[in-house]
Parts: sequence; C-alpha cells; structure tokens
Amino acid sequence: MNIWVVVVGVIVVINLLIFLTKSDNKFWKTPILIWGLILSIIFIITPIQNRKVNSLDSQYWESVEGKSYGDREVWEELKNSQKQSVKVRMTLLHFLGIQTIMTFILQIIGYKKTEKKKLYQWTSIIFGLLTVLYLIFQVMVEIVPTGPFF
Repeated sequence: MNIWVVVVGVIVVINLLIFLTKSDNKFWKTPILIWGLILSIIFIITPIQNRKVNSLDSQYWESVEGKSYGDREVWEELKNSQKQSVKVRMTLLHFLGIQTIMTFILQIIGYKKTEKKKLYQWTSIIFGLLTVLYLIFQVMVEIVPTGPFF
C-alpha cells in the first residue's frame, strides 16, 4: 500500500474525529492546525530537497570541467533527485489542497451549527478563497504541466 494513501486516510480520520467533541471551537481548531502543519512541512521539506538537488548539480558541473561531458552517474542521480523532489512537492500540495477543502467545509458546518458566527464567517471566506485558488491551480496543472513545481 502506498504511504500517501495512509497519510490521506489519517488526515481524514483526524478531521472527522472533531465531531466527537462538544466544543464550539471544534470546527476550526483541529482542521486549521492540520492545515498549518501541512503548510509548515512544505516550507521545511522544500529547502531540504532544493539543497540536495543543488549539491548534485554542483557535483555534476564540477565533473564537466575540462571535458565535454560530466559524470553519468551523478547526472542520473541529479535527474532522479529532481523528479523525486517534484513528486514530493506536488504530493504535499495535493495534501494541502485536500485539507483546505475539508477545512472550508468544516468552517461552513461550524457557521451553521455554532454561536460563533463571526469567527466562522471569516474562516469560511478565507478557506473558500484558498479552495478556489487550489482548484485553479489544479486546472492549470492539468492544462500545462510545467513550471517551478515540475
């Protein structure tokens, strides 16, 4: 079984566990904390992977000096590292998008079921806009799969 399927399952289960609590804050605390955690992971993992790719790129170009070609093994490792980096980044962005949609839905539910109308109104608007941005991003990726994430 793919590890990403397990991670998505865990995220969904954690979000659904909020229905077992009785607090009026349950619809915004847990989903927004999960959203923030995923966003933080993106900001932590991306520079780490960029450093690895940059290191391999430097190694390759050092092996080219004085020749018309570089070390083939380093080149293949560099290309594999770039592909892996893109795959991980896109997977994390999809997780963030899924969590954004789930958070948006939970904010609407919180608005309907609790007394904290002002809080849920603002969070619904924010996560509604983020959901629209994610969906636009998805359409753009499907149409033209190029850019800094690929």
